[in-house]
Amino acid sequence: MDYLPPAYPATVVYVRHAQSIGNILNKEERAELDVSTDAYSLTDLGRRQSEITGEWMREHFPHPDVILRSYYTRTRETSDILYPDFPKIDEPLLAERDRGVWHVMTREEIQRMIPWELVRRKRTGPYHYRPIGGESMADMERRVRELRRSLRCNYPGKTVVLVGHAHWLLLLLKLAYRWTIEEMLARLEKNDWAQNASVLIFRPGPFDPQTGKQRLLHDPKQDYFVPWEGILEPGKAIP
Repeated sequence: MDYLPPAYPATVVYVRHAQSIGNILNKEERAELDVSTDAYSLTDLGRRQSEITGEWMREHFPHPDVILRSYYTRTRETSDILYPDFPKIDEPLLAERDRGVWHVMTREEIQRMIPWELVRRKRTGPYHYRPIGGESMADMERRVRELRRSLRCNYPGKTVVLVGHAHWLLLLLKLAYRWTIEEMLARLEKNDWAQNASVLIFRPGPFDPQTGKQRLLHDPKQDYFVPWEGILEPGKAIP
């Protein structure tokens, strides 16, 4: 019998967390905030977004086989509202990118105390730059790849809900559509690929006869939803 690699889940539903306090502050304000980035809680608007998106999710995916979420406060709160009666698994691979020194210092402070860090960031570029104490986009992409492998090995044919972050999702889309680094960075610059509490639905494509591999794909015209759109004001865009 010919070997076939493990299949993906039948459906992967990715929900970006709802609006948190970090989404209504700019980078400098977040650096001055006496709260760790992983501890940002939802705003009142974010909780309402979660409620509306949760109603949509429970109607269309009432019995997911597993709910995996980032351990950040904003994703935990979002998932608890989406599915209040379902168990969830905290998945470290779903964490947002760690921006290291940029989480705790303003640009002015970095310019004054470690100006060479600004030079290093410019020379390295936004994909490969690894801030002091943090990780690069390339580092984060390895986490995305690892979770994709985990989905194939552990949940073939299942319905999986992922509750995560914007940059993680962007890298998942990069892998799904084989974007170049430049194509991915162009979308990063626009900051418009996924609103808070939005839903993307991925399903496995056919096995590629040349590579023997399968990809998770989504139809951007049909499989992206913002259930609260038209009901609530969107608030500020992705900062």
